[in-house]
Amino acid sequence: MLDTPKGEVPLPYVNASDIKFNGFKQTYLAVQAPKVKAMPSFWQMVLERKVRIIVMITGLVENKRIKADRYWPEEEDDLIVFEDIKITFLDQSYNGSFFTRHLELEVEGAFLIYKK
Repeated sequence: MLDTPKGEVPLPYVNASDIKFNGFKQTYLAVQAPKVKAMPSFWQMVLERKVRIIVMITGLVENKRIKADRYWPEEEDDLIVFEDIKITFLDQSYNGSFFTRHLELEVEGAFLIYKK
């Protein structure tokens, strides 16, 4: 459950599961790529849970079928705004089989840098 649901139709729940491994302090959060209407709640969860790295393991399109909606800004100086959350594209690199993107999240004057 989210502390402060966001969106045109506030969604208080994001389908996510904690993943923990014995002997590791680090925990992980498994989440489906959000549908368009759930994107504000997804980013609110990222902020509330203090997620620092997002790994997407599916493509946006696979076998000519849409598998996920793009929930991040994709080009330089591009940004997405959900109410009081602003996500700005900083840069990206391609590493042969995956992209690394750096995003900046701003909420109520606080800045956070994220890798995706």
